[in-house]
Amino acid sequence: MSDFLRWPGKTLTPGGIVYLRTDDEDYFSQMMMSGGSPPFTPVETPDALAGLVTDFEKGFQAHGVKTLRVAYRLRSQ
Repeated sequence: MSDFLRWPGKTLTPGGIVYLRTDDEDYFSQMMMSGGSPPFTPVETPDALAGLVTDFEKGFQAHGVKTLRVAYRLRSQ
């Protein structure tokens, strides 16, 4: 498991999901490379959650910067 998901991997119960979002493409690439390996499986972010926009995101979006999202489910052992 990569260092990026080590903490969620230790704290989530099997079947638990970590939802990640960022405006930084390099950071997003790290998120994508980290989650495709065991013990995580990529999953979709629900529309209701993706639709929640933080004040931080609103500021970036006002300047044309998009939010990148990814989510991973911890597999059952």
